[in-house]
Amino acid sequence: MPRLDRLQSIWGCRAMALRAMGHVDRTGFRNRTSPPTTWLLSSRHVPHHALARLALAVAAYCIGATELATTGPLPRIADGVRRSTDRTPHNHDNRTGEHSMGPLDGRTALVTGASRGIGRAIAQRLAADGALVAVHYNTDEASARRTVDHITENGGAAFPLPGPLGTAGDVDRVYQRLDEALARRGLPITLHVLVNNAGHNTHGSIHTVRPDDFDHLINVHAKAPLFLIQQALPRLPDHARIINITSAATRVALPTSLAYTMAKAALQSLSPTLAKELGTRSITINNIAPGVTQTDLNKHRWETPEARAQNAQHTALQRVGHPTDIADIAAFLASDQARWITGQTIDATGGSHL
Repeated sequence: MPRLDRLQSIWGCRAMALRAMGHVDRTGFRNRTSPPTTWLLSSRHVPHHALARLALAVAAYCIGATELATTGPLPRIADGVRRSTDRTPHNHDNRTGEHSMGPLDGRTALVTGASRGIGRAIAQRLAADGALVAVHYNTDEASARRTVDHITENGGAAFPLPGPLGTAGDVDRVYQRLDEALARRGLPITLHVLVNNAGHNTHGSIHTVRPDDFDHLINVHAKAPLFLIQQALPRLPDHARIINITSAATRVALPTSLAYTMAKAALQSLSPTLAKELGTRSITINNIAPGVTQTDLNKHRWETPEARAQNAQHTALQRVGHPTDIADIAAFLASDQARWITGQTIDATGGSHL
């Protein structure tokens, strides 16, 4: 090829590569009139570093300089499924303003019972992955604010959301306050991740369980999640995520927690029942069933070395669980990587009572 023609070809390929990058920004494609190779590669499909590599690959292909091409395979785009291979944790440096994309960037999550324990760990993890988190709590405002403070101090975004569950009008109040909080931030009334975690236990065997205790446990663990999901549906976009925190008590008999076990079993049955219907919108719904975990709910099972050792010996991994063990599973189920899992219960007990 004559030198002038070759330079013109290189310049043309450079322009093509720059257009492939320039038509796309962090919020997605700018208009549908852009070339298909542009809008298909919006940031909803391919991370920015991949776009840069693609641009180099286009130029390299045109001029025959294969050494400029990608150093690894580009993410595959198929069937219109939103994908991302960017595993970099969400991080925002308030001093420099630098921001790196997280797997839940731009999404809103509601975690019930997020002021302490497993709920707090899930809220913190989802925020670390980029979500704006509504930290729901019953009455412990101070603990909820500590959760929010921890998130914001580490570069995340969150706000407290009061709303006792198990009472008349509970779900209406939660969503009214959620909608108001999002509107104040100038955000759409959209919820991408719902985590039904709130709960407590009132001990009682078949001989001692009381009707009032039973009713309240059912209201908090089963009725509230059902209607939280029902009222979430208009707010949930396609590909949203619903995660229910159940319990290993549905598998391992705990005679002194009879009503609690029944309530958690009701919640656990909700996921496979709803999965098929919600699947028409690619919304997934799954359960996580923790075992003995270091939370206030079962403090008596791990507070002393003797109690901890006794409960650890029942697990294959020879320890009791930590809230972050559950939070990591929730983060996976909330992500795009869990798009093919629905209607399932993940046993998060470390192999307890196998």
